[in-house]
Amino acid sequence: MKSIKTIIGALLLTLGAIGIASCSQEEDNAVMQEKGNLLKIETSIAGTKAIVTGTEFKSGDQISVITPWDVDYFNNLATYDGNWQMEEVMLPENPSIVGAVYPYEAELRREEVGAAGVAWWVYRQDVDLTYKEDGQTDYMYGLSANEVSLSDGTARIQFQHALARITLALTKSSNDVGEGLVSKVVLRNRSTDDFYAVISNKGVFTVDTRLQKGYIHGDNDATATIEVPADCALSSTVVQNIDMLVIPTSINEDAEFVLTIDGNDYNFIIPQSEWEAGQQYTYPITISRNTVPTPKPTVGEAIYMGFDGDNGQPLYWSSWNLGATSPEDYGGLYGWGDKSGELTSTNLNYYPSANPPTDISGSAFDLARLTWGGGWRIPSGNEFWSLKSHSEVEWAYVNGVEGVRYTSTVNGNTIFIPMAPMRIGESVEQGNQSYYWLGTLNEEDPTMAGTFHIDSYWDNDWPTAGQPRYYGLPIRPVTEQP
Repeated sequence: MKSIKTIIGALLLTLGAIGIASCSQEEDNAVMQEKGNLLKIETSIAGTKAIVTGTEFKSGDQISVITPWDVDYFNNLATYDGNWQMEEVMLPENPSIVGAVYPYEAELRREEVGAAGVAWWVYRQDVDLTYKEDGQTDYMYGLSANEVSLSDGTARIQFQHALARITLALTKSSNDVGEGLVSKVVLRNRSTDDFYAVISNKGVFTVDTRLQKGYIHGDNDATATIEVPADCALSSTVVQNIDMLVIPTSINEDAEFVLTIDGNDYNFIIPQSEWEAGQQYTYPITISRNTVPTPKPTVGEAIYMGFDGDNGQPLYWSSWNLGATSPEDYGGLYGWGDKSGELTSTNLNYYPSANPPTDISGSAFDLARLTWGGGWRIPSGNEFWSLKSHSEVEWAYVNGVEGVRYTSTVNGNTIFIPMAPMRIGESVEQGNQSYYWLGTLNEEDPTMAGTFHIDSYWDNDWPTAGQPRYYGLPIRPVTEQP
């Protein structure tokens, strides 16, 4: 028979075990209750998710889940693995909708808009449609069809497309004389004037949880382009489709496609259109060229001479002239502001008009920009002065051609500028001096434009008041974008 002490000890141990079990059960119930107060999300997609990736989210996709009731933690990362996994988010005390954007944006901005007393919150992220290694980003937004609450903690979100999809359906005429190799498609504004800019490759994406909508505003950058690489051969029997994503906008013949085919660019004006979010627009284009395409102009090597251009960016000089194929080749002789590069008329109204702009460098009248593309342009007088002041200047000969060699005193790099003739109408004259075009107009005498002068007799070089705009002179391009 056990002693009373032993029995009492056993009883105390039993009661202790019961007490521990009871506390553990209460904690489990509290955790279960708290888990029931956590936000859950379910998603669907209206239409096609992207050009390539299909109609469903794939494993690893990430979205920003917007919880408007939480001022400090409104942006929540959710990752898809068949279900959405996210950090624990407590449900709101009052019923509320839930927003979402794709892709996830860590820097999602919360901003108050509206008049005092009726202000509300919107959420913004930056949009970039630049083509990257895996293509363009297909921005989407979603708002829950229901208000989440303690009684319904699952937000059912249907994503909508914030962008429009453009498809170029390309074929080749049976009479086309080219090979038909497409390497690039560019969508761009036809004018460099901000007023006419409709194409943007960047913008701001706004999700408005009060008005329950999402939209993108472009940045109205007049120089913006959307460029998509291509690698296809045109056929007269098989349509080649090339896709790109664009910010919704209205087009009224103020934008164009530029197709690089067989190394040459061809422009196609876009007719009046209304691009709406989530919609696809197809443009059939048949290529029919009746002459063999000329070779694409050869761009000179970009050489940094150790100083900045007028805009404060490092300036690079081409190793040879526009239209040339070597440093000693003077290239073409062009009228100032002649976009074709072929005019020989002495009528000033064609260069480019009776009332020309004061500066054509980098503009729609800059033949260097139009021919070589990218950031290439006609230099300014200040930039030529900087070349002279940052260089050792000497008269030199390259393959029997005389000219001026500039050797940078900053980094030792060199360029050679050859002597070149002057064309007046159809007549080409070669003397002991040469003039190169600058981008600026002579404002005191607008019949003339600025030039840079090199003289074999005086062994000198300097910007001058200029020459008549219809003269045919060489161009030495510069760029900040090597």
